Amino acid sequence: MTQENLMQEFIEKQTANWLEEDVPFMQQKFPESQSEITENLSTAISQLCREASQQQQAGCKGQAAYLCLSFLRTKILEDRFQYRLDIYDEKFYVDRSECTGSIEIDFVWQYFKVRMEQLEKAIHASIYKNKIHTRQLNAVKLAMAEQYHQVAMICTKLVIDEAVKTAEYRALSKVPDFKIIMGEYKDKNMLLYQEMSESKEM
Repeated sequence: MTQENLMQEFIEKQTANWLEEDVPFMQQKFPESQSEITENLSTAISQLCREASQQQQAGCKGQAAYLCLSFLRTKILEDRFQYRLDIYDEKFYVDRSECTGSIEIDFVWQYFKVRMEQLEKAIHASIYKNKIHTRQLNAVKLAMAEQYHQVAMICTKLVIDEAVKTAEYRALSKVPDFKIIMGEYKDKNMLLYQEMSESKEM
């Protein structure tokens, strides 16, 4: 077995079952953290809705059609565990009136930070101390971050109904089937929330 394969095997052994071990702790802690998660998300959405409403009043943006929460790989590599928030009108990604913000979902990502610190310590204490390079660590970080991102989406979906109960959200001019989605930036997304027109509700 080559040294490259041995290093890969070492990394896989270190990262195995991270999420499976962390999820039970998240499930246990979620009820007591839910109000704080909701409040943080609500604040971020309210600020963004206020900005979008101002753009609408200035004639720069049409009716809001999408609010997107985006997972940014570049931020992960910088150890900044932020999601980008954008409000788009019906032109979606070609909406030229940028309305953007950010939010940190520490409830999930704090576990990931600890795991990466543990991995770096394990590498430092191993025979691979000076052999595993930044490129390899970044590949591991992105692969594992994708798994924790899935949990972040689930947690956000659980609180989104409460998070949008604000005056700023209600005041925003929206299309009848306005959607809130979450996923990778300009890529695959999960539907978190959708407004329903009166005809659809009946």
